Amino acid sequence: MTTAILFVLFCSLFLALSYLESRRAQTLDDFCLAGRSASGWSAGLSIAASSIGASATIGVCGLAFEAGFPAFWWLGAGAIGLALSAILLVDRIRAQRPVSLLGAIEESAGRPAAKLAAIVILAAWTGILAAQFSAMGRLFAAALGEWLPGGPAATALGAFFITGATLLGGQRAVLRSDVCQSAVMAVGLAALLLSLLFDPGDTFSASPAIENFRFELWNDAFGPNEWFEFMLLIGGSYLVCPMLSARFLAASTKRDAHVAAGVGIAGLLAGALVIVLIGLAARSFVAPGTEPDAVLPALLETRSPVFGALFLFVMTSAVLSSADSCLITSATVGAVDLAGRRDVRTIRGIAIALALAALAASLSGRGILSLLLTANALYVCGVVPVAFAALRASRPLHPVFAAAAVLSGSLLGSIGALDLFGRDYSLGFSAAGFAAAYLIARLGRTRDSRALFFTDRAARSSDPS
Repeated sequence: MTTAILFVLFCSLFLALSYLESRRAQTLDDFCLAGRSASGWSAGLSIAASSIGASATIGVCGLAFEAGFPAFWWLGAGAIGLALSAILLVDRIRAQRPVSLLGAIEESAGRPAAKLAAIVILAAWTGILAAQFSAMGRLFAAALGEWLPGGPAATALGAFFITGATLLGGQRAVLRSDVCQSAVMAVGLAALLLSLLFDPGDTFSASPAIENFRFELWNDAFGPNEWFEFMLLIGGSYLVCPMLSARFLAASTKRDAHVAAGVGIAGLLAGALVIVLIGLAARSFVAPGTEPDAVLPALLETRSPVFGALFLFVMTSAVLSSADSCLITSATVGAVDLAGRRDVRTIRGIAIALALAALAASLSGRGILSLLLTANALYVCGVVPVAFAALRASRPLHPVFAAAAVLSGSLLGSIGALDLFGRDYSLGFSAAGFAAAYLIARLGRTRDSRALFFTDRAARSSDPS
C-alpha cells in the first residue's frame, strides 16, 4: 500500500510540473523548444535521460550478462554517434533556427525528401511509443496491483499519464522533468551496483561478483560483426536524431548546444559502464541461462524489498524520460513538417492521434508492433544518410535524387530488418541501404535545385500560435 501511494505521488509530481508550465503563454518555440532558452546542462541531462530509457537499461544489463563487457557498445555506439553529431552537425542544424531537424534538412534536400522522412519517422516512433506504453502499463500494474487490473487497463492508464505529462507543459516541462528523472536513475543504478559489489557485513568486504569483471571490447559472443551492426544502427540513430536535435535547438546559445552534447555523451558513457557492470555482477546472483530481458527483474528479487520499490521509480523515470521526448518530437514532425501547420493546438491534436495509434498497436499483439518497430531500421538506412548529406552539403541536393535516396535506403533497410533473406544477410542489406542512400543523395547535387524545387520558406516563417 505504501509503495502504491508513493508511486501515485511520484507520477503526480510530473503531472503537476507539466500543468504549471501549461499556465504560461505558449508560442510554437515555447511548446516545441522550451523557448530556445535551455542551459547546456539541462539539455544535456535531458539527452542522457531520454537515451538511457527502460529498454536500454534492461537490454544492456541482459546483454552484459550474456555476452560480457562488449554490451557497453549498445550505448557506447550512441555516444560516438552523438560526438560526431556535435562535431559535424550541431552548428548546421541551428543555423536556420528551424523548429525541427527536418526543417533544416528541407533547406538543402527539398520538401519531397523532408516529407518522406517525416512519414518514416512517424511510423518508426509510433512503434517505439507503443513499446513504451506497454512498459509503462506493466509498471502501473506492478505498483497499483491492488487497485488496478493488469493488461489493457494498465496500459491505457500508462499511455494517458505519458500523454498528459507531455502535452500540458510541452518541451519546457519535458526538460525539467528529465533533470529529476536523470537524478532518480543515477541514484538507483549506483545503489544497485554498490549493493552487488560489497557485502554489508561487519567488514564491508568486496563481493565475489567483482571476479566477473573482464574488460574487453570484443569476445567470442560479441565480435566485429555485432560491433559494426551496433555502430551502424544505433550509432547512426544518434548521429542524426530529431529528438536530440530538438535539444540542440532548445539550447540558448551555440555554446550551450555543445555543452549539452558533452553532458549527454558523458551521461551515455557513465550509464553504459554502470549498467554493464550490473549485468556482469548479476552472473553471481542470477541462474545461468536466464533470458536477457529477465536478468534485471531476477536480480532485483535477490535484493531487499527496498530495491524493488526503488527500481519501480527508476524504471518509471526511464520510460517517461524517453516516451515524452518521443511523443512531443514526433508530433512536431507531424504537424510542422508533414502537415505544414505551425500552431500548438495542431501539435497537441497530432500527438493525441499518435498516442491513440501507439496504444492500439501496443494492445494488438506482437505482429503489428514488430512491423512498426522495424521502421526504425528504415529511418537509419533511409533518413540518416540523406539528412547527413543534406546538412554537410556545400550546395543543395537535387530534390528528386534526395527523395529517391530516402526510398532506396528505406527499402534495403526494410529487407535487412525483416530478415527476408536470412539473418546472415540482414546486416549487409542494412549497410547497403545506408551507403546507397548517401551516394544517391550526393550524386544529385545541383546549383539550380533551390530555384526549381524549393518553396519560399520566408512566406511560411510566421508563427500563428
